[in-house]
Amino acid sequence: MRYAVRYNKDFRYLKEVDEIIFDYQGTDQIVDMIPATLQEDQRAIIRLTDIDDIGKVIGYLVKVKELHHNLIVQIDFYEQKDFINILNDNSIEYMFSNFCKTYDTLYAMVKLGAKEVYIVESLAFDLESLQSYREDYGIKFRVFPDIAQYEKGTKDLIPEIITFWIRPEDVELYEKYVDTFEIFRTDNRTSVIYEVYKGGQWRGQVKDIICDFESDIGNANIAPHFGLMRTGCKRKCLYNKCNVCTNIADLAEQFKINDINIIKKKKKDKLPVEERDKIIEELKEKGKELNESETD
Repeated sequence: MRYAVRYNKDFRYLKEVDEIIFDYQGTDQIVDMIPATLQEDQRAIIRLTDIDDIGKVIGYLVKVKELHHNLIVQIDFYEQKDFINILNDNSIEYMFSNFCKTYDTLYAMVKLGAKEVYIVESLAFDLESLQSYREDYGIKFRVFPDIAQYEKGTKDLIPEIITFWIRPEDVELYEKYVDTFEIFRTDNRTSVIYEVYKGGQWRGQVKDIICDFESDIGNANIAPHFGLMRTGCKRKCLYNKCNVCTNIADLAEQFKINDINIIKKKKKDKLPVEERDKIIEELKEKGKELNESETD
């Protein structure tokens, strides 16, 4: 899984995170800033949504690409479609800063040549069906894992447990459906949230890591099949065809009362081949020494 964050000089993992999003105001400072900030393999995402005339900044973008080829720009789906021809003429990849909440928007963005799209809200409960877009068009999917996502005007009416958000324990599950987790939070806890998702485990309250989630549900009290049920459920709960998530929330309360926690084991990092082979050789030598000692 790749991870993206908004640029913040206080973020502790600026030299490690896969992608950094820069809000561009149209000055030439971007030419020096991005190469100085990012490693060669880190991706720069330049938001152009505050730019009125791309003709005034295209030269700067071309220079940035010459110095740091690993970049893509974000433009507004509604207001900046006229930027597309200029970006194509200069071989600069683009995506839209707007979110795909419907199949219509997703289809249109792909047809317009977007390389990546944000999948949010109800559409994110149909990730399994949407994989044909990744397979047929090479499009990449981005999601926000750390915010409970509601359609505008529904926050006080929709149970929080059935909104779209992702537990750190389910990162591995989503890897086959999504390319990038973009951390929604931009405050001084961004580093911590990044650590939690990279670690794949959280033992505290859900509301402590998920923005706009207010219920007192312990993350360790949630049954492990929670994430598995949500990647292709098409949100059948909204037309009374499923109640798995609400049942899990009720069960979590009972687990809390009875002090039952479900802790997923942290995934161990794979050893590099060279290090693995070295350890194997050392073990073989130890074995030989033991055999010789027993023989003596």
